Amino acid sequence: MAVATRRPAIKQALNSLRQISADKKNRAIYESRLKGQRDLWSIEDAAEARGRLEGEARARQESTTIIAEKDKEIAELRRLLNSVPIRV
Repeated sequence: MAVATRRPAIKQALNSLRQISADKKNRAIYESRLKGQRDLWSIEDAAEARGRLEGEARARQESTTIIAEKDKEIAELRRLLNSVPIRV
C-alpha cells in the first residue's frame, strides 16, 4: 500500500476496484460499461480503417484520371505536330 498512499490516483483506482469486485451487481454494471466502451473503440477503429481505404482508392482514381488526361494532351500535341508540314 506504500505506492497507493503516495499517489492519490492509484489509491482512488484501488478503492474503485475494491468496490467493483465486492458485489456482483456492481461488477456486472462495470463490465457492461467496459464492453460498451470497447465496442465503441472497435467501431471507431473500423470507421477509421474504412475512411483510410476510401481515401486511398479515391487518390488512385484521381491519379489514374490525371494520367489519362495527360495522355490525351500528349496525343493531341503529337497530332498537331504531325499535321504541320516540315519545310526544308
